[in-house]
Amino acid sequence: MAKVRPLEIEKQLDGLRKAVAHSERLYRQGIFSLEELEGARTYALRERMGPLMSTEEYIAARQNGDFEKYEALMNDSRTPSASAGEQAMRKAAAHFVADTHLNTQYATAADQEKYAKIFHDQVKTFIDTSGFGEDADSALVEANIRMNLGEKVEKPVEVPSWSLPVQKLSDDDTAVKNFRLRDENTPGTRRNAEAYGNDGVKRAADGRIISKTTLREDADKPKPKKSEYDDTRGFTVDHEYGVRSASEAAEIESFEQSQRNDAAAAAEASPPPPSDPGPVTLPNPGEA
Repeated sequence: MAKVRPLEIEKQLDGLRKAVAHSERLYRQGIFSLEELEGARTYALRERMGPLMSTEEYIAARQNGDFEKYEALMNDSRTPSASAGEQAMRKAAAHFVADTHLNTQYATAADQEKYAKIFHDQVKTFIDTSGFGEDADSALVEANIRMNLGEKVEKPVEVPSWSLPVQKLSDDDTAVKNFRLRDENTPGTRRNAEAYGNDGVKRAADGRIISKTTLREDADKPKPKKSEYDDTRGFTVDHEYGVRSASEAAEIESFEQSQRNDAAAAAEASPPPPSDPGPVTLPNPGEA
């Protein structure tokens, strides 16, 4: 029984099949040259016979001779280089995404704007669109036109992380908290010795047992005061009306008091309802 491929691998293989099919369509339309078509095909073959190939598929390819044919093809001087194949595949993928957007009839302008941003973000991962303008829809049109005219498109400019300016992180940043949590749960570190006792249980400073996923410094923070007043903004927390300012509270109280006054005045002006006479007792026929 053949082993089922992981879903992620299957998605990548499906994407390669669609990109090669789109490259063949571009070649028939005169947008792709024969070299670009062969480059896209070679790129897909390298991926299928390389990182996307499972151990079972590799063994089968060795046994039936397919892998030897692949190696001979890769060693042929006429085979497009890996960089040329990548460039052709990037162009095919970018054209496929842009063409899909431009040939879709959206119901509203809002939908078109929404999906233009989504498709533009995808195209930016394949080719450099920095010179195509800020508007996502216009950038997709520009990219599609340039590729249809056979103009060269470049890879996205990758900015190395070491070239970015140093950013100061605060203690509340998620990355900082995650790092400290890993440090706390790593035996041998100072934070681990402070957080864990000799019994191997993680505890707060006051001795409370806390979860391994809880940062000790967060557990040691004092709990907020159980008060209905917010000391920083002067708002009152009301269970019925929620958070309100002092002026809003006074306005609500005045309105409710006027309603109570109106109800009292109406009660005084109307006559009282007839009193209940209670149960009626009939005379005993024997006593009449």
